Amino acid sequence: MGTSKDEKNDKQVFVLILTIELVLALIGLIIGYPNGIYGVIAGYIFGFLLPIFLYKKFNAKKVNFPHLVERVSLIIIIAFGEAIVNLANYFNNKTPLFMLYYCLLHFV
Repeated sequence: MGTSKDEKNDKQVFVLILTIELVLALIGLIIGYPNGIYGVIAGYIFGFLLPIFLYKKFNAKKVNFPHLVERVSLIIIIAFGEAIVNLANYFNNKTPLFMLYYCLLHFV
């Protein structure tokens, strides 16, 4: 039984990518928010882009492209939601109503 040579190589490359992503994210968390956010963002970008550069080491039959598209779509949805929440803090009872309409129309 056991694992095939290709599957073992896939796991090694995956663990390497995950380790790089985790180290960058942990460095970002240790540094703190103002500068550490760049480490966390770099960790995400490395985790997303490294498989593109290491594609020759992966078995192409095991790549699940719909899952990758879903992963990126979820990140975009989360970022959009965070933008709405941060934008809502800008408006208060002294903000002119046309500013609210102007901002909402840009989202449509």
